Amino acid sequence: MFPPSTRVLIVDDMRTIRAVMKQAFNDLGFKNVAEAKDGAAAWTMIEESLANGLPYGLIMSDWAMPIITGVQLLKKVRGEERTKDIPFIMVTAETETHLVKEAISSGVSNYVTKPFTLDMIRDKVESVHKAVLKKAAGNKA
Repeated sequence: MFPPSTRVLIVDDMRTIRAVMKQAFNDLGFKNVAEAKDGAAAWTMIEESLANGLPYGLIMSDWAMPIITGVQLLKKVRGEERTKDIPFIMVTAETETHLVKEAISSGVSNYVTKPFTLDMIRDKVESVHKAVLKKAAGNKA
């Protein structure tokens, strides 16, 4: 599992969903969880975190949001050198294959479908953490 000090950014246009996700991360032991109401606000927070030398270590974003969607945010994150390796989990009610393929081809680390449970979030976060460790070990070889 990621260290409890990992900075997590939750992005969702619904306040209640953000609260549920934040509680889930708190229940998993994370101590530093921030929230953004849409992809545009999230991107501003990501840039500010980098400017302050305190980058996010994990982003969990809803798919369907106004202004900048989750996939658009994912593409922005993956398109920038400073943010391209931040683990990114997509939360979606979308089960259409072409949409999932778009997220995968855009570099999503994993995704969770709604409705979700704490166990589902834990499993996805652990899976993403294992992938991060494996990639880091591969880079050292």
